Amino acid sequence: MGAKECPVFPTDLAFVVDTSSDVNRNAFNNMKEAVLRVVNELAITESNCPRGARVALLTYNSDVTTEIRFSDALRKPALLQEIRNLQPKQTSKQRSLESAMAFVARNTFKRARGGFLLRKVAVFFSNGQTKASQQLNEAVLKLYDAGVSSVFLTNREDRVLSNALQGSYHIYAVFIHSRLTTQLWVRLLFLSTGAAQFNETIRKVLSCHVCLDICEPDRTCGSSIGTPRGDFRLRRSTTTDEDIDLVFLLDSSDSTTAAQFAEIKNFLYYVVRELELSPEPKTSSHHARIAVVQHAPYEYQNNASTSPVQVDVGLTEYGSPLQLHDFILNKMTQLYGARSLSSAIQYTVDHVFGTAPYPREMKVIFLILTGEVKASELKQLYRTVTEAKCKGIFFVVLTVGKKVNVGQLITLASEPQDVFFKKASNPSELLEKNLLRFALQLPGFISSKYDSGDRK
Repeated sequence: MGAKECPVFPTDLAFVVDTSSDVNRNAFNNMKEAVLRVVNELAITESNCPRGARVALLTYNSDVTTEIRFSDALRKPALLQEIRNLQPKQTSKQRSLESAMAFVARNTFKRARGGFLLRKVAVFFSNGQTKASQQLNEAVLKLYDAGVSSVFLTNREDRVLSNALQGSYHIYAVFIHSRLTTQLWVRLLFLSTGAAQFNETIRKVLSCHVCLDICEPDRTCGSSIGTPRGDFRLRRSTTTDEDIDLVFLLDSSDSTTAAQFAEIKNFLYYVVRELELSPEPKTSSHHARIAVVQHAPYEYQNNASTSPVQVDVGLTEYGSPLQLHDFILNKMTQLYGARSLSSAIQYTVDHVFGTAPYPREMKVIFLILTGEVKASELKQLYRTVTEAKCKGIFFVVLTVGKKVNVGQLITLASEPQDVFFKKASNPSELLEKNLLRFALQLPGFISSKYDSGDRK
């Protein structure tokens, strides 16, 4: 057999080059040469066909500039010439790697090609030390949430960046360990000016990342590379073991259709099956506990002394994963009630979390909304959610359908909101790649936020 085409799978590849104030011409040319060396080895596609690589190139300091877009679809000779023509910038602007990471996650791959096998890869260059910040940790989350596998090329040891990748994603970062067979990888490499080390770094970028064959990985890459998490045809091998109390709070009012409710149940199943369920939820302080709550019974509209929710599953009710999965998929029925979101959240805080023995430090309310919250109710809703966040409760929000007043509800989600606030216009989108990836990664996302001490 001849040499494999690189990339083996269709890949959208973004290079992000440092042009901050401390980047001199030699450093810039070193980064540019690395980009040229990688691109020269690629089979470049000139269309949206599901093969080969599309290349984007960005430069950054405190601002981010897109120099070449995926949609430019340049032929390879023209692409290489565009890169050769790139010149260093005379600027006093400082480096903001976290801004570049967030920009790439939010914008660069927004119009990535479709396709089950498509891989999204970003190569970031940094010419100096990274400053520790919450924004850096959140930028790592945003890259993972966008399904972007990332390589960071630095010219020196960068403990802050290493710790951010390691601390924000201790579950999934490949140089720590792998707990899922479908992890999304991130890698920190040194880009030396010495010829031998420079050549070895380029080889690793190509063989172990850009040109990685996930079915037959290069043996020299080591076992840590594993399989990029974006490939959903591969299954997870284990559950994620976190000490977490997770409550799903479902909008079961007349805005929720039968089709929506059916797909919501399927989505709940996908999230729940990723967690190591506590076999003794009443007597153990370890592993996950799950509750499912719907709001609100019609009786509550006329009698505020009644419960504003229907508790389908309490936190201490199920210790068997199979029984919980069976209940969610086959036995849970829709309440067909009214909407009373603020009261339902308050009840959940006081009576679902508040009465469960052995409470977990990690407490999460996962709101699933299908309809508009009235303007007259928003002020009390914001107050209730803020008070709950101040008690250490983390909020994830998923809206389903087109009736939800999204703009007024996005602040309900914990930060970063572009990670923890999700939208599905149609029920079928709940089982599409992006949201399924979010379901797989959610326990790690939340754990990293608790580990960093930021739960707002």
